[in-house]
Amino acid sequence: MLGGALRVGSGADELDVTVTDVRLHGRGEPLPDVPETILLCVDGLVFEPGERPVAAALVVRDQDVPEGVAREASRWVPPVLVLCGSTPWQHALQMLTAAVRSAPGGATGATGDLFALADTLAAVLGGAVVIENVTRQVLAYSSHADQPIDEVRRAEILGRRVPHQELADEKYARVYRSTEVLHLPADADSGPRVVVAVRSGSQVLGSIWAIEETPVDAAGEKALLSGSRLAALHLLQLRDGAELERRTRAELLWELFEGRTLPSVVAPRLGLSTGSSVTLLGVRLCRRAGRENGDARADAGAVGDLARVLASSVESAVVVLEERDTVYLVVSAPDTSRGWLRRLGEEIVGRSRSALRTDVGVAVGATVEGLGELGRTRTDVELVLRVVAAGATALVEDVRAQMALLQLTTVVDADERMRLPAVADLVNSNESAIPYAQTLLTYLDTGGDIIRAAAGLHVHENTLRYRLRRLQERFGIDLDDPDTRLVAWLQLRTAIARPTAQ
Repeated sequence: MLGGALRVGSGADELDVTVTDVRLHGRGEPLPDVPETILLCVDGLVFEPGERPVAAALVVRDQDVPEGVAREASRWVPPVLVLCGSTPWQHALQMLTAAVRSAPGGATGATGDLFALADTLAAVLGGAVVIENVTRQVLAYSSHADQPIDEVRRAEILGRRVPHQELADEKYARVYRSTEVLHLPADADSGPRVVVAVRSGSQVLGSIWAIEETPVDAAGEKALLSGSRLAALHLLQLRDGAELERRTRAELLWELFEGRTLPSVVAPRLGLSTGSSVTLLGVRLCRRAGRENGDARADAGAVGDLARVLASSVESAVVVLEERDTVYLVVSAPDTSRGWLRRLGEEIVGRSRSALRTDVGVAVGATVEGLGELGRTRTDVELVLRVVAAGATALVEDVRAQMALLQLTTVVDADERMRLPAVADLVNSNESAIPYAQTLLTYLDTGGDIIRAAAGLHVHENTLRYRLRRLQERFGIDLDDPDTRLVAWLQLRTAIARPTAQ
């Protein structure tokens, strides 16, 4: 089947069905009810016992086929097809989609074309239209010669993304909160607009904007809402293709990180040169405090797409996503300066906050010669991500001291033999109102400077001297011994404080 890439796992007698679409299905998604759709189960058959997915067929990899699936075909209902060998999911999607669309009665692009949709809506609304995704990339625009466009719209079309505007963030936040068509008056940035969010259920996928040359009536609003539902199908399909691309690149780059493949094998598939200079950036997602409950948190995919767009001015950039809320960006360009990389990180921080309403911290690793060095630099990037604050960018050379301290405190924390029992007793002591642990840490942080330590603790210098004398008497910590002071400081940093790059 399909040149040997697929074989039947179960349900061979039920393969004579109508198929009109091919989609991805992953862990955590709702139980499917799509009787004419082939589902590519990229995370395996993740359905719970008793769940009965409805689909034309389920496609899984060899290793994801449950034991005895052929004997338990009735449990799944749809036939199970097995993707053989190392065939990439992207290739399977392309093959199956082509087969479905070429078959009589198969899918024929009934959802149409995004540019055609933009033209249709522009004709109905009487103003130029653009369709954007959630990262404000322009995916399509209308082309009616008789409909004028303003400078903002011209910049959007030429740059294929929304240019920075002072009031844009407020506008998008309002659009994404609403389920209705909004009429936005002219402001300092642009003329009047009529706009609607593109949604799939509660998830915002993008938006449709039209210049409101003449007031749009109820019929026009209804057409715009209908167009948003049609656009959602396109954006979901685009997202599926992008998700496959991300998964493929993730697999390849992780193999490179872990030394399980040769750079010469992976480089062509990633669009990189084996011996080129590369820099690895890490982006860690953080939930913003005070965010409204109804606001969806941007996922790593959206941040990765944004980072890819922002880095598009260089020779090549590869984004690979990792499940633990981290995005890795590999930048390869011969003339990329450290200053440019810092500015890129700062722009990712700023645009993630404004466009995606998500705080991120960015770590910039060392620029290395050749893809073979990425495994080593990833270790550094992981350390930088542990010390960089949300909303900040740090280059590896900025935080060498914090990285060293983090590694030392990790060793102290992991090995009981590296810790002083007296300091452990001090940290765990809750019998007194005196904060002994914080007092000693502040004293050691200041290098034993009584004046600075007392100011940091907001106490009198004599009070600090009394506390230090009492903790030495009570816990037996010899503060005159430099080795004791060093180990005690590392142990306290592990127990009650973490190094952070602001």
